Amino acid sequence: MENNQKQSTFQGVLTWGLITGIASIVYTFILYFAGLMQNKPIQYAGIIITIVCLYLGIKAVRDQYLGGVISYGKSLGTGVLISLFSTIVSLIFLTILYTVIDQGLIDLALQDSIEKMTERGMSSDQIEQGMAMARRFFIPSLLIGGLFFGTFLGFLISLVLSAFLKKEENLLVNPNA
Repeated sequence: MENNQKQSTFQGVLTWGLITGIASIVYTFILYFAGLMQNKPIQYAGIIITIVCLYLGIKAVRDQYLGGVISYGKSLGTGVLISLFSTIVSLIFLTILYTVIDQGLIDLALQDSIEKMTERGMSSDQIEQGMAMARRFFIPSLLIGGLFFGTFLGFLISLVLSAFLKKEENLLVNPNA
């Protein structure tokens, strides 16, 4: 029974990780087609999607797979795993977006760096060398940084959500538990 419950809980985590990742992809497509990929405040508004999906995901795992009972730690772990899987899904999509769909997005993303280098008084040769290096490491940096940031953000959000979503079993109602 315990092993079966772990498998179904993991299925719920994977499902909600996929749902959260797809929701993030849809939001990114909206930003892309609206020409808002470089608008930081609008990009950060996408965190709302993560908050809502994590809430719904943890709640679904609690209610559908764990009989309505979840400890704070289990809730936190569930949220982190959902975040990890959704981040992986999102990063796969972003890699395809930046390398296949629109390679010019890398230059657009690095435009801010060019402006900062110019402000520091760097020569055009130095800027070009720096940009060549930045382009080369853009995708690996995106993957490593994105995996860390996405999972850490999910951890922080789950810390708060778990306080609201935890439901301990009431031993007074069921003394045989």
